[in-house]
Amino acid sequence: MGGLTSLAAFGLVALLYRDLPRAETGQAPPAAEASRPAALPFWVLWGGNFSAQFADAVFGSLLPLYLLGLRAPEEVVATIAGVAISVGALGAAIASYLAPRLFARRAVAAMALSLVGAALAFGPLAMAGVWWQVPPLRATIGAFGGTAATLSYVLAATLATPGAAAGR
Repeated sequence: MGGLTSLAAFGLVALLYRDLPRAETGQAPPAAEASRPAALPFWVLWGGNFSAQFADAVFGSLLPLYLLGLRAPEEVVATIAGVAISVGALGAAIASYLAPRLFARRAVAAMALSLVGAALAFGPLAMAGVWWQVPPLRATIGAFGGTAATLSYVLAATLATPGAAAGR
């Protein structure tokens, strides 16, 4: 879902922003060729964000089976899975609230680091030896994933040229 929302944010920025004519700003509008490479980091990060969100969504449905494989008590597997999903959502919510405030000036670097962090957090989750390791790792993945999803909006806004205004 986060990958699709970041694509929607980029699409809205692309549709609603336009360069002002030279007479209105007193400056020459930037060359179209100069602004095109700025979109490349967005598309690379969007692909990574979409992949991370997809892997995270698929993992949720397999979580009870994974917990049983880690020898969690059968009578509380549903509770443990619910706690793991809840702390992941809480981590994502906190990160999505704080990320734009902390990393707005360095959105590309912060989003890249959050995707790398989410990818690295999946490794220990896959190698967990006991069931109680799953909830904190799930919170870590949620925090990195929430950061990436929110920063995609910040990144889309920064792709708008400095002389851009809302189009009508």
